[in-house]
Amino acid sequence: MSFLVPKNRTVKETNPWCYLDIAIQPDPIIHADTNESKQLLSTYETIEMDLITWNTLILTSLNKLYGLIGESSPFEIIKHNNNPLQKQIILKIQVEDQSKFNNSLMSYTFNLSKYFNDLNLNCNFKINKIENYVGLVL
Repeated sequence: MSFLVPKNRTVKETNPWCYLDIAIQPDPIIHADTNESKQLLSTYETIEMDLITWNTLILTSLNKLYGLIGESSPFEIIKHNNNPLQKQIILKIQVEDQSKFNNSLMSYTFNLSKYFNDLNLNCNFKINKIENYVGLVL
């Protein structure tokens, strides 16, 4: 016994992946008109975020809010912007984990002095775009 699909009926494919365009947002005090802020801004613009630092920041944010369960969520950095002025990545995650990543990234604040000794600056993540297809976030 076989089942036939009517010719006018289409089967919708679901995409199991979701793509996030994520950037680091520095503390707004960096744009103040003081000498210390100008020095922070120039130091911030010269640092280069490598993939290990990005992975550490994302895993730490997931761990802070969801513990080991959050930290074990699979993700992949598919595009890394090497431009020091734009600290930005494209992250590939599973659709089921979208709210987990969204909550943990948006609630996590970190200081860059942990990763760069000469930069004492608080930062957070900014999610620029969330889409189901990679072409829509590039």
